[in-house]
Amino acid sequence: MFNISKERENILHLSNEEYEKLNFEYIKDSFFYHYANCKSYRLYCDSLNFTPNNLKTIEDLTKIPLVTTDVFKYMSVYTGESNEQMMKCVSSGTQGGRSTIFRDKETIENMLFSVSLIKEVIYGNRKIERKPRLFVISPTGDDNKELWIANVLKLVENVYTTGYYVKDKNVLEEKLYADICNMNCENEFPVIVTPPILLLHFIDYLKSNHIELDFGKMGGVIITAGGWKKANNQNVHKEEFKNRIITEFHINEPENVRDAFNMVELNTILIDCEEGNYHLPPWIKMYTVNPKDMRAQTNNEEGVLCFCDASSLSYPAFVITDDFGRVSEMEDCKCGCKAPYFSYSRRITKAEGRGCARKIDLSIEK
Repeated sequence: MFNISKERENILHLSNEEYEKLNFEYIKDSFFYHYANCKSYRLYCDSLNFTPNNLKTIEDLTKIPLVTTDVFKYMSVYTGESNEQMMKCVSSGTQGGRSTIFRDKETIENMLFSVSLIKEVIYGNRKIERKPRLFVISPTGDDNKELWIANVLKLVENVYTTGYYVKDKNVLEEKLYADICNMNCENEFPVIVTPPILLLHFIDYLKSNHIELDFGKMGGVIITAGGWKKANNQNVHKEEFKNRIITEFHINEPENVRDAFNMVELNTILIDCEEGNYHLPPWIKMYTVNPKDMRAQTNNEEGVLCFCDASSLSYPAFVITDDFGRVSEMEDCKCGCKAPYFSYSRRITKAEGRGCARKIDLSIEK
């Protein structure tokens, strides 16, 4: 079965022909596997008269039966036999219920490999001598076992040296600043990983104490993750916020400020390029459907985001999300990457958002 850790380097810089060939093979093989080994998903597909025989060309990928996020909220869906070694991953309950996803060892390894692609997205072919050191403004997965973003970052510890700076509902600004100043910049460079709102808390701390933190000299990187909501339900505008980060941290290269995207049902961690686009590796097929008739749409039309993620072995990651967005296929992005990319627009409903970032924000004692 598919193991993305065995894939080649520069996986995001394939020719259009090679990308489409791999995309079809990965998703087709994944569907065959889950159809054969996940009884509930197979029964669902059979009820829609869709079997592996229906997958003949790349155009057929948008016909694969999709699972709504609600299914993962109300029933256990896993491929193969459940066992105690599976990692139970729970969402933050954005739409009022919590999705539960079961990940086995191979599925987690595939997710970790997608994390390693972050370096390729940020630096391309540039050779980086120093190692990244992560400063995470979030509780650890041990401190908050139900917070999905915290559990994702706990997995990241297997790839990078990582420290956490939220404890007992408090942001540890003083310790964060001290640890960044005391790191060995000859061998390491700082990478702050944080929900946008918690980075604002750290910026307020620096300003109130008249502290200048020069990430330009350090070659530092800032990666936001977890959503763009404040506790007062106001959006944090992505571009305005990015410009503020560049100013406050004296960042010389705007491409050193990035945003990561993930949801509990998606087994791949995605990070935007310097143009703000989330490029898709060939083991993901993402497209949009028209909310009125649920038909797949053509290139760059706004609709409901859907994805098939072949990196998951323990559950069928063929999902229709609760989000609107756009998918641009095989168009040259200004960053130089030719892989398809998507952009997020908004939630489907107007229900009060309680995504990971906002949930953390509400838990912080002001």
